[in-house]
Amino acid sequence: MKSRIISVFLALLIMLSSMPITSAFNANNTKVIVFSKDINLDEVADASVFVINYSDLDYIVSKAKEIVDSGTMICVISPESSSENIADLLSIPKTSTTSYQNLLLTAYSIYKHNDQYIFANHYTAFATEGNQNEENSTSNPITDEIDAPLDDRYSQPNSNFSNVMLMTDFLKNNSCQIFIFNPLNILAVAMSARANLENNSAKITASMKNQSEKDVQPKSNSLPSINATASWNDILSVYGLNNNTYYGYINCTVFGCEKGTGVVNGSNQKIYDVISAVKAYPQSGYKVKRYETQLHCNITGFSNLQTTTITSGINYTQSLSLSGTFGTIGGYGGVTYTTNWSYNPESQVITESSPAPRIVKWRAEPVNPAAGKAYDIIPGMRIACPTNYMRGAFSKVFCDAMILGISVNANEIEVGGWF
Repeated sequence: MKSRIISVFLALLIMLSSMPITSAFNANNTKVIVFSKDINLDEVADASVFVINYSDLDYIVSKAKEIVDSGTMICVISPESSSENIADLLSIPKTSTTSYQNLLLTAYSIYKHNDQYIFANHYTAFATEGNQNEENSTSNPITDEIDAPLDDRYSQPNSNFSNVMLMTDFLKNNSCQIFIFNPLNILAVAMSARANLENNSAKITASMKNQSEKDVQPKSNSLPSINATASWNDILSVYGLNNNTYYGYINCTVFGCEKGTGVVNGSNQKIYDVISAVKAYPQSGYKVKRYETQLHCNITGFSNLQTTTITSGINYTQSLSLSGTFGTIGGYGGVTYTTNWSYNPESQVITESSPAPRIVKWRAEPVNPAAGKAYDIIPGMRIACPTNYMRGAFSKVFCDAMILGISVNANEIEVGGWF
């Protein structure tokens, strides 16, 4: 039964891939190729997206990295193992570890951005509808302190892939839900999420100024303009639990930006920035009511050094930054690390709060939201951590949801991992 359901799903993909899909992606010349066992893999490099079921990955082991390096996105349907395991299988470098959620995992999209290989998680949540949402509804803050792993050997067990609900198990027990998984929705969201990550990454610039040349590390005077050391991208698509209605999706990209080292609380520590780019995309006929992102470094030995303040209610682009000067052991000189990016709140009411010293929330409420219009927020946090631990970058996203006449219950997801 399970294989028959998956075959039906892929059959839909094959059928749709032969049809014009410019309306789905809002772009011309979008080419989708769906895997078959007689396919010529050399032709895949010309595609925008290459779709393959998890069970067929062995057929592309020798070509997968070449396909991604060509600019093609690989969309893995119905994955049954972590993206770290898939990266190893396909010999595609993955320099960070992903934190997985207790949600239905429908796909991975894999692509290259600058020198990074991005493994985006596609989750699905099922919403119930009601007459009215509580005005004070909000996400629950991260309260339990966690321990940072020392290196990759310890970070992967902490990623909790066992939390994930596999699509194969879900479809086996809920075969009637096959109709909600519109292949075009998955592919369109994957393309949109990639474009969003690339656009936000291009906005980030960085600089480093040495206050004295003596005993200051590192010695270089500048950092690359695209300075994210690691990036995570999770997409949460929301469907009606009882009516198969597709409400829209929440896209979150977390950028982990390594800065260097500096003295914090009397010891030499790693300095890094975390930027969370969150965007809520309602379907036409639905509106974004409110959403929030919560950055935290509630990790043993970690410190919140600085967060961005976003001006509420304006409708023009503002410059956001994280900046600070750090001394060196021995007291010789210092170094100033700065990260800048741009953001337009589009008249949203943005409220900042801190339920604990190492936790900060930014809550956004669009004023007179338009049906079908997407809204975003892009805050950041500067963090210090002990030099013998991995850096943690986490954003908890909450959306209270897409509405028009009816209310949809809140959905949340935590995005990020270790690097």
